[in-house]
Amino acid sequence: MLEGSPASVFDLVVRRSESALGGPVCLVLFDHLDLVNFCLTHAHPGSTELSRRLPIVVEEGLLKKVAQGHEVVHAPASGWQLQPLRSPYLSAAPIKLRDEAIGALFLGSEAVPAEGRLADLQSLGMKAGITINVADRYTDVVETRRRRKTPSIAAELQSNQLPPRALYTPEAQVVGGIEPVYDVGGDWFDYALDPDRLFIAVCDGVGRGLTAASISYVTLGAVRNARKSGGGLGEIAEFAHGALISATNYEQFATLILASIDLTTLQMDLISAAHPDPIMVPPVGAGPPQVLFPSHSYPPLGAFEENAEYVSCRYDLEPGARVIFVSDGATERRDETGHQLGIEGLLGYIEEARHLVKMDALSFLMRKVEEYSESGIEDDVTIVCVDLPPFPQPFS
Repeated sequence: MLEGSPASVFDLVVRRSESALGGPVCLVLFDHLDLVNFCLTHAHPGSTELSRRLPIVVEEGLLKKVAQGHEVVHAPASGWQLQPLRSPYLSAAPIKLRDEAIGALFLGSEAVPAEGRLADLQSLGMKAGITINVADRYTDVVETRRRRKTPSIAAELQSNQLPPRALYTPEAQVVGGIEPVYDVGGDWFDYALDPDRLFIAVCDGVGRGLTAASISYVTLGAVRNARKSGGGLGEIAEFAHGALISATNYEQFATLILASIDLTTLQMDLISAAHPDPIMVPPVGAGPPQVLFPSHSYPPLGAFEENAEYVSCRYDLEPGARVIFVSDGATERRDETGHQLGIEGLLGYIEEARHLVKMDALSFLMRKVEEYSESGIEDDVTIVCVDLPPFPQPFS
């Protein structure tokens, strides 16, 4: 239960934590959008000196273990990238919302805390995530503190529609993201986990800005509507195609890929409407990444006759496989000479990322695509990684 004003949620979390732990506590928040430059955007309470330094790009080290590894970490204050509390020793636990760390709770102490105290800090981090999520429904304070700059209107619309960036379950692990997050065009991704099936969708609406955002709204709404009404992949594609024609009268179009993975048989059904093909990464030692070419593909949604019929193709996936879905912003990224990264270049990055797990793999791929050119990303880059059990283990 949220006590007091939602706008005072950070005070509430800090007071509760200090009362439970018997020591000074500081809450920090992470930028929840940017996958390439992972940033700390807010500290509460925050010193004047710390406030002048924010946002801070999270580097390799203890803070990244908390932010992306979801570990509870303790070390002398000098070993941390930042010192939000004036204490000789600092411990930190992730503030988690489902499978994503939205921030961290820091505890200051004179020496190494007991294991029981660290366990309490971890539990408080989980509770803080739930409390902050409830407050976020009633106030702008949380969202404002997590931003490091103002997004475009299109990005504002899109960010409110996307699913959580991470899903970690025994049946499947999913991570997804879009760059540039503060100025997106028409890309979106979606997923849904049912008892025996995982649904994935990636879409790229033509154009940029509000025009592309409006296409995204129509297609995402249509896909979710048909899916939640029990439609199969073909029915979902047909419904989205018809919805886009009704909304734009053949004047706009979008590429779309739909996938449904049977989590018992590991068979994947797929429909592609002019979208880049997915890439399957076998378990380590079982062969190189390979493009899954569909037996048949279709024109973009909204670009041809209304009464279209879509038929899915099927692939047999291996236990421990990783399937990666992308938008053309990844493969069509150009360097300063005009040379495209292409599917071969992307396959090379995917091979390099085989030993990385969860969000680390996604962040690595996003960073490599961005670094392929010195210019900013002009076309949205969407990447979704799906891991099937047994899951890859962190490389050490």
